[in-house]
Amino acid sequence: GAPAGPMRVNEDAVVTAPGARVALVPYDAAFVPCYHAWMECPALREATASERLSLEQEFEMQAAWRVDGDKLTFIIVLLENEGGSASSSRVMPVGDVNLFFQDGGTEFAEVEVMVAVPSARRARVATTAVSLLLAYARARLGTRAAVAKIGRANAASAALFEGGLGFGRSGGSDVFAEDHFGADLATLPLPAAEGWTETSWAAWRAGREVALE
Repeated sequence: GAPAGPMRVNEDAVVTAPGARVALVPYDAAFVPCYHAWMECPALREATASERLSLEQEFEMQAAWRVDGDKLTFIIVLLENEGGSASSSRVMPVGDVNLFFQDGGTEFAEVEVMVAVPSARRARVATTAVSLLLAYARARLGTRAAVAKIGRANAASAALFEGGLGFGRSGGSDVFAEDHFGADLATLPLPAAEGWTETSWAAWRAGREVALE
């Protein structure tokens, strides 16, 4: 069979942290209509430098991403726990987080995060999601360094990476009007091995209601 590239390694992986309301789950086909609805927003497309796609094109993109060896994608979900338990039966997708691997390996990656649901933007969701993603990539794929390329009009993302996550400014591009923030993962306050858990998506999803509306 094909080698287990980054997207294959997480195709059945759910990444969670004890007590956290945020979980990372695979970009399953069930999420495509929800993702397509998010990307109908012009501001989100501009912030993520994305083209408007039809629903059919979005399904084709999701299928391609699942086998893309240069990309690691998770959907960010919130656990809607009435009783404060992380084993909440209802989960709501709120965005996605990605690594784009450079130079044909997995040691260096560009990181992107999108929190598409406005109500989730002020609750450290993006910080937790990126921290879990980088901890997972470091442990599972040997990722050592990452860079975030942020449009100069996107002050919130710049503050997230520089202030919330501890990335440092590492240059930029006047042509693309963006600043670059880089980090050696060994220097970041990422969750330790005991601070996150990997679970099977099939097992984790069983008994949970995924709110796709």
